[in-house]
This record gives sequence, structure tokens and C-alpha cells, in this order.
Amino acid sequence: PWFPFASRTDFELTEWMHNVRLNEKEMNGLLKIIHDVQNSRSHEAASSFNLKSAAQVRKLWKIASDSADTPLEGLTYNRETVALDVWVRPLWSWCLELVDNPDILAQFQWDAQRLSRHDGTRFVRFFNEPWTGNAWWKLHDKLPKGAFPICLVLYADKTKLSTFGTAKAYPVYVRCTNLPASLRNGKGLAGGWMVGWLPILPEEQDKAKKTEFINFKRIVWHKCFAKLMESIKVYSEMGCWHKCGDGVWRQLFPIVLILSADYEEMCMMAATRGHGCFCPCPVCLVPSTSLTDLTTQYEMRTTESMQAVFRAAQDARLAADRDDILKEVGLRNVENSFWALKYTELYLALCWDRLHAYHSGVFKHLLNEYLDFLKIMQYLDQSSSLSNFPRWRDLNHFTEIAKFREFSDSRKYEDLSKVIVFASHHIFMQHEDPAASQLLKWMWSYLEMDMYSSLRSQSDVTIRMGRSELETFEGEMKLTAPYQEYIRLSTSTKDWNFPKIHTHAHLFDDIENKGVTLNFNTKFNKNLHGDSKDIYHDLSNFKHID
Repeated sequence: PWFPFASRTDFELTEWMHNVRLNEKEMNGLLKIIHDVQNSRSHEAASSFNLKSAAQVRKLWKIASDSADTPLEGLTYNRETVALDVWVRPLWSWCLELVDNPDILAQFQWDAQRLSRHDGTRFVRFFNEPWTGNAWWKLHDKLPKGAFPICLVLYADKTKLSTFGTAKAYPVYVRCTNLPASLRNGKGLAGGWMVGWLPILPEEQDKAKKTEFINFKRIVWHKCFAKLMESIKVYSEMGCWHKCGDGVWRQLFPIVLILSADYEEMCMMAATRGHGCFCPCPVCLVPSTSLTDLTTQYEMRTTESMQAVFRAAQDARLAADRDDILKEVGLRNVENSFWALKYTELYLALCWDRLHAYHSGVFKHLLNEYLDFLKIMQYLDQSSSLSNFPRWRDLNHFTEIAKFREFSDSRKYEDLSKVIVFASHHIFMQHEDPAASQLLKWMWSYLEMDMYSSLRSQSDVTIRMGRSELETFEGEMKLTAPYQEYIRLSTSTKDWNFPKIHTHAHLFDDIENKGVTLNFNTKFNKNLHGDSKDIYHDLSNFKHID
């Protein structure tokens, strides 16, 4: 009766796989496990099969989860002890898994490279992977002779698991920059790997904006990261001699080369006060009143200088004096966990993020100005201009202006920025409307900046052209400012002196130090949030998600 299946067991297994909707990859994985068990000998413990019930499976998962659960000690808020847990997987164990795997190790790049190509007249240096940047080169000058760096990317960000955002997660992912982008930006052992799950503090309305609670959140965050980086702390200072998968002994030093994050998370990593403080940039000491001065050079933060400020604040006799010292440079009263890692320069590791700074940041604000202008001047034929715009492969096609404010997908903002100027210049004629024309000039400069920032290979020439365009962007922004009251009329004027407009002042420095923006764009890490959401929807009871 089970024809054409060879046995009833085969039929029942395939029926079960069909009912639970296993895909081809999942079916092959299950069948491989069954065959491994079937072909194993009784004395091979690694291949023995011992599971008998769902309860046993849940119990084993609980034991595995508890082994990664680390309680945070010494936490007090309002003189009360606070019990919190962080889930971590040893970073160093993951690093050793990479170098022990011969196939992955074959893709490793250990040495810094300075690459040039001839343009017909002279040799021009170019940048792509992290090891082509200046930061990697300088690392070799600092490390002991013959030592090798294992350079890491760390990413942390809260995400909503449920539709209404009542359930949230705070995962931490790691990638290895010794591997090429094609491997590093994927999934699996050589790609993004979850190494931490941070606690999320409930924010009651009565304490959410209190300085004490804000400082406490940062203390918790850095204690969590101290636990996360505990396994690499000693090796970051002394190194570790290890026999790698190719049989070669190497002295390895784990180093955090890149911190990939949006602005809010960068402030958490740098333990700065963020928007509204005297020095809101987590990378440099630009005054809060000068965030639109994109081409002016300000003093850069360094671990040494910020530690000196922190120590001076701790030596102050009065709390008010301590706070004043920290306020001058925008620091919180928190000892930064990254300061404990030798050879890791925290403020150099913080990177400009194209996703949040441009598509979900600057362009989103420019679009609001643009839409307000259309509404006030009653340009009703703009929808037809966009609708008639030629279609292009992998480019979203837009037809309705009314939906522009509803976008939550940064890819749509990116695609819209590529077409909106070309679909608008014929109706925003300079002799008819200088304000509209100036806004389009600014948007055009933004489009040029986005193009330069997205290049997969940069050279001294493209970086020089990009810096020149940054000057143009700053000029067009300041020329647009006098028109803003006219543009918005009945609504509040946008203040462009805000941190995200400043962050791309560091864009080309980041490229020279750590390679192209592909190496530190948060887009690849945000895509990993989908796995957490799938687990929440498929495996949890929607209550106990830790």
C-alpha cells in the first residue's frame, strides 16, 4: 500500500516532511543525519542517537541556553540591586573555529596591502577590502614582529520581533575582516555569527529621560560587552600561539577593527551623550553648533585622550564637577569596555553607515522638504512624471507621491533618490522658482555623494573627487537654508544642524582607513535580524523569548 516507496517507514517520513513543509535543503539535512545514525557503529558516541521525546529536546536546549547565560554582577539602580543576564558565546572560540578550518583559512588575508594601478600616466593607489586600508597597515607597525591580527567587525542593534514592537531583541553579530567580502557578508561560520543577546531594560515613562537611568543603560551595555569580549581580552594584549588548519603555528591577536552601527548605537558604543550635547559626534569633538561645517577638521577622539578625561572626572571631588568635565567632550560617566582591548582603537573603529546616514537619514529629510514644497506650490503633475520615468532592472518604479511618507524600506528611499531629481527638473524651473531650483541642486549633490560612497573600489582620485563633492554639498545646503521658511510656510522649519548631517564628514577617512563602505554597511547585519524574527514566530510561545 505504500508503493512507490520502498517501505512504510519511508512513506511515513516523507509524509511528515511534506506536512511540516521542509524545503529541499532541510530534507537533505535530515536524511543525512538519519543515514549517519544508521551507518554508525554502536561504540561511536558522536553518532549515537538518544533523543526520545520533545520534553527531552526542550530540556537539552535549556541546558545549552543556560551554558551561555552569564549573570551581570554589581548592578545597582536607585540603591537597589538589579538582576540581569546576558547570553554570550566565546568570541575566541569562534575565531579558532575559523583558523582551524582549512577551507576557510585558505581565504584568509593576514598582511596589509597597498595596491596601485596605472592610469596611463602614473600609479594610483586604490582601496577595497579592509586589509588595503591604512588602519591595517598601522596595526602591523604596533604588533610584535611576526604576529598576525584577527580583525573583527562587531554589530549590535535592537530589533522588533513582533508586528507592534512589544517583543524586542538585542542581538550582537561578529564577522571576520580577514575574509573577503563575498564570504564575510554572507551567512554561516565564515559570515555573520550571533555571539551575544543583550538584555533590554524596560523604560517606564517616569524614568526614561532621567540622566541616572540613561547612564545606567550604558553601564549595563558596557558590562555586557565586557562579558562578550572576555575571551579575547587577554589574547588582545599577549597574543595566542595557535596551530592553524594548514599546520602552521601563528601568534594571533584579536582586534576589533570595525564597529558597524547606526548613530544611536555608535553613541552607546562610545559612551557619549548623543544628540543635544556639547560634542555629539562619537568620532570627533565637533561643537554641537557646527555640525553643518562638513569640511572643517576638528580634533579626533582617541582612547588615550578620552581615558584621560574620564580619569580626571573620577578624581573630581564633587559630582557636579565630574559631570562638567565629562560634558565638555560629551562623555557619559561610564568606563568604556573597549578600552580594555589593546591595539583596538575604539573611535577609529566606529564607521560611517550609508544605510542610516543617507537613505534612512539625510534623503528622508530632503524628501520631506520636497513633498512640502510640492504641496504648497500645488505641482499636481509630478505623479505622472514619476510614472512615465523609464523602468530599469532592480530599480523600484514609483507612481504615487502620496505613499512616499509611508516607506519603511530604505531600499525604496535609495531607488527614489536616483530618479526624483530627473523627474522634477522640468517643473522646477529656476526662473519661475529659485527656491525649488536650489532644493533640487542640493538633492543632486546628495545623489553624487551617494554614488561616491557606494563605489566597490575607491582610489586616490575618486576619494579626492568625493571630498570635492562634499564641499559642494555643504555649499548647496547653506544656500538652501534661506529658502526654508519659504518652502515650509505653515510648518516648522527643519534644523539641518543635526548629527547625521555631520557624520559623512568622516566618510572618506573611513574609506582610507578600512576600505570601501561595503565593509561596514549595516545592511548585511540588519538582514540577519530576519532569522531572529523567524525563530520568534515559529518556535516561541510569544511570551518567554529569552
